[in-house]
Amino acid sequence: MPQVTFNLTYATQLRNDIRSNKSYDLKYRHWFYQNITPSSGTDFTWDFPVAYSKCKYALFAFQTDRDNKAGVDNSEFDFANLENIQVLLNNNVYYPRERLNLNITELRCGNVYHMFNQFKVSYYGKELKEMEPLIDYNTFLTKYPIIAVDCSHQPTVIKESLINIRIMFNWRDPGIPAKTVIHCVMIMDKTAIYNPLYNRVISPNGV
Repeated sequence: MPQVTFNLTYATQLRNDIRSNKSYDLKYRHWFYQNITPSSGTDFTWDFPVAYSKCKYALFAFQTDRDNKAGVDNSEFDFANLENIQVLLNNNVYYPRERLNLNITELRCGNVYHMFNQFKVSYYGKELKEMEPLIDYNTFLTKYPIIAVDCSHQPTVIKESLINIRIMFNWRDPGIPAKTVIHCVMIMDKTAIYNPLYNRVISPNGV
């Protein structure tokens, strides 16, 4: 375990700050998971309750008829005939802005593979050339078709308000396969307040 040692000047300043009851902001990313099994059809809208934190990324994956199946690899996901998915924040901005128009039978899914690779770049704040893809295109389509929606670029009207989140799904005919579970992970920026004098951490809004 690496040990961090401050120089004398900074250590003295830090001790004085602690004695003066100073608090510090602790910024972190909160991962929030939910799942749902929608009814059959070609359209589905999933409404989330009001969020106090700004959603930066939303990750989606589908699993069809995999529960309680001993011979099925539950670490893998299904494309589930998906045509389009969009995240709507406060009835104001769509992510992505344009429809995806996916077609797995014609292998027209390059845009979601690009989104998958760009998520890693955006999340770690790196250049694309610095980040190798986790998996190739074929493996992505057949085993891990995870839809990564980047919502990090938000206008002021979104940033300064509570957030209502609506996710709209469209499937190609004949619609979403039966017994398909939608998994969703939302990644949000949060800030807690740490008081070292009393060794106390306060999370805003109690969450």
